[in-house]
Formats: sequence, C-alpha cells, structure tokens
Amino acid sequence: MTRVLDPAYPRLKHSRTVAFIAHDATREELMALLQEFRHVLQRCKLVATFVTGAACERRLGLPVHVLKSSVKGGDLQVAALVAEGEVDAVLFLRDPFEALRYEPDVTPLLKVCDLYKIPIATNAATARAILRSLHTSILMEESWDDCHSPWNALAPPPDEGGNHADAHSGKPARPADGSYDLSAPAELAQGSSGAARTGAHPQSTGLLQHLLGEVGDD
Repeated sequence: MTRVLDPAYPRLKHSRTVAFIAHDATREELMALLQEFRHVLQRCKLVATFVTGAACERRLGLPVHVLKSSVKGGDLQVAALVAEGEVDAVLFLRDPFEALRYEPDVTPLLKVCDLYKIPIATNAATARAILRSLHTSILMEESWDDCHSPWNALAPPPDEGGNHADAHSGKPARPADGSYDLSAPAELAQGSSGAARTGAHPQSTGLLQHLLGEVGDD
C-alpha cells in the first residue's frame, strides 16, 4: 500500500485530492460507487482511512495514500489534511445506526469541512453528485487547455532545428525563436504563369482582368 503522498502521482495537470471514509456497514456501498466512477478517480489523488484504503487498492487497483484506521485517529488525519488545504472533497459514508458511536471523531471532520468550504458527502447520493461535479470540472479544464493552446497534444514534436509543425498540415508553423512568418505562402504568391502575384486567387484575377477589358472596349 502507498504510505507516502507522492506529489508526482498521478501525473496529471488537473488532479484533485479526494478523501474517503466508510463505516463497516457502508463500505460495500462505497466500493460500488468508487467502481462506478473509477474513470474519474484514476485522474485524482486518493486518501483514505486504513481498512477502506486497503480495500480500494485491492479491489479497484487504484493507488491510495492510506492513513490510520478510524478508531486510531484516521478521521482526524483527514480533518488535518482538509485544514492544510490538501483535500478537495471528502466522501464519508456513515452508518446512520452507528452515528453516536463515532460522533467524537466525526464532528471535527464535519466542522473543518464547513470551516474551509470543502464539499463532504455523508451518503451515496451526495457522493455521486460530488464525483459527477468533479468529473465535469476536470473535463472543462482539460478542454479549455486543448482549445486555447495552439501547440496541443495533436501537434507533432519539433524538428531537429526546434521548429514546431502545424498539427493539421505538418508544415513548419512556428520557428524556435517564437516568431511568426506572416508572408503569403509560395503557392499563393505565384500565378498560373509563374509570375509573382500579390496573393490573389488566379481565377478571381482572371475574371477581374476580363471585366476591365470589357470596360476598356466600351
């Protein structure tokens, strides 16, 4: 099991840290929920109390930073991570019939989440809503980067001179020094006879000359 938080894992630009806790009676429900949103959680850093984290690693194959068990202070460790700004969401599926038994550990976690405005789910319905929102947020940020970066993942790697190629045509589009050549391409600068042109289309120029010739004849 992963014992130390590695800032490089998972290597995703838009990662989130999700902490999850489950009582014995709700652990299977949490595992089913995590399996449903596995495609979201594999984009996140995961933190969990001991038994729940071990079950997640074993059954879902996801890396988890495992804390102490709830009875040994794991809930309080999650609360401390929330206070340090290390957690973006908490999934805490509580057993409503055992709430009083765990109340001393649960109350500080709920309080610190309210204090720092961190979303916390205490049942499967709210946990599902948080995971859906998290997924949407990650996709929107990744789409924003793809749309606003002219040198995205579709672009081929730079050539030996360090020049970047256009993602669609494969032709050099950006020199290594970052400057841009705004001159007309060679195929547009030459007419059908090979004479230098101003960049106008050959057919449109021929039509213009024909019309001007008719005006001159009148």
